[in-house]
Amino acid sequence: MFYCSRNSKKHIFHYNTCRYTKHFSKKNRIDFYTVDEAKAAGYVPCSCCSIIGQQYRKCRREVMAFCAEHGFIHFMRDGELYVISARDTAWRICCNMKNGKEKTLLHESKEHVPYNRRARPYHERIYHVQKAKSTSIIGYLVYILKHDKIEEERDRERKHDKALLIEASKNNKTLHQQITQKQRKHKDRRPVDSYGGARRRANQQLRTLEMTSPDYWLDNAVYF
Repeated sequence: MFYCSRNSKKHIFHYNTCRYTKHFSKKNRIDFYTVDEAKAAGYVPCSCCSIIGQQYRKCRREVMAFCAEHGFIHFMRDGELYVISARDTAWRICCNMKNGKEKTLLHESKEHVPYNRRARPYHERIYHVQKAKSTSIIGYLVYILKHDKIEEERDRERKHDKALLIEASKNNKTLHQQITQKQRKHKDRRPVDSYGGARRRANQQLRTLEMTSPDYWLDNAVYF
């Protein structure tokens, strides 16, 4: 069960084990059976009594030390823990919407986003469920760190492949230029067919006909 007060200005709902529910009167108390039902009514979970909030208070020092070591930023909002990694990727550690007990890790969606992602606050961005299970917040932080390392390696491979493609295209372009220059040089070196050369070739053809053709009349030979 989840309880909230009608007089709550911040529209916060609490777990039945929260100490704040002791001050609620039965007239002002609103009961919800699931977290989804409470959120659909416009209420947000309490940061103190939520499962994530309770675990965060227990391991707060460890989480702060881990985030400071690896350059993470974290903060609690509406009973959920937001984590921004060193690669500027947003994560959310929240409870399952059905029962409010199981923890779920959400990862920010970057591809095919129809809006300016950087201009929106972290709680309004689009997230997708990450296939990761852990019983502690530190376990999720370790998973985020490993995920970032894998993404960095993939980025290096993409950059390396791109550099190889650029280098190969440059080599092909240089080779094509060299072949073109050689063809131009060979074309420029070919002898020019001048008047004297044409005359010599014509006379040589006539002499060849005189030697090879017995029926060739010398009167027909016209030398230049």
